[in-house]
Amino acid sequence: MLLDAIAALRADTNGKSRSADAAQALAQLRDRKLEKAALEEEIKASRRAVLVVNTLSRRGAYTYSEAKRQLKKAGLMLDAFPVRRPERTWDR
Repeated sequence: MLLDAIAALRADTNGKSRSADAAQALAQLRDRKLEKAALEEEIKASRRAVLVVNTLSRRGAYTYSEAKRQLKKAGLMLDAFPVRRPERTWDR
């Protein structure tokens, strides 16, 4: 998204005004930042997190256990999903 905005700005050769593509990309980036901020506030308020880790990756099993432990220690309600078949992660 940010790269699209930068590319559109660079493509604007006259330097006087942004192209419509650049303006649209920047608006989308701004909307995503606002959405992210709202989600972060929701997480802070509800103290809830989701952890998804590929446990078949090189460090996934250790990372999953350690991340789960640290998030629980921080007092977050946790929905944890160890993924053993990443190619099917989004089938649900």
